[in-house]
Amino acid sequence: MKYVFGLMLCAGFLAPVFADEVALSSPTAPPASSTAAVTPTSLPGVMPQPPEPGMNHMSGVLSSIDPDTDSFRLEVDGGYNVGFTFNAKTKVTQNGQPISASDLEYGDHLTVGYVGMDLTCWKIERTEKGSETAQAAAP
Repeated sequence: MKYVFGLMLCAGFLAPVFADEVALSSPTAPPASSTAAVTPTSLPGVMPQPPEPGMNHMSGVLSSIDPDTDSFRLEVDGGYNVGFTFNAKTKVTQNGQPISASDLEYGDHLTVGYVGMDLTCWKIERTEKGSETAQAAAP
């Protein structure tokens, strides 16, 4: 009986100590009175995700387009001419609004999104029409 009483007494003294350690090491929820929204990017050490993780982007001027092979060439900085392909799943837009790939013309300024070494575009954004550029350059 002395043994049981001693264990109960010991547990009574140590329980508050262990409870504080558990409370300190356990994650806690924000107080109920908090009005700040908790989002993944507001947590310490969490970086915001890019809009399209893993997607590469390249910008340039459309130098040719072949609707028969669903391919086009983009002239980028440094004079490089890069060939891309597109398909029915490729999103083609201008100012965020959908357009058709057949609307693209020689001289258009494009930003393309593709993944890895595969130069099949997932998205094509026309940032400026080629005819607008030609008219602006005319005297």
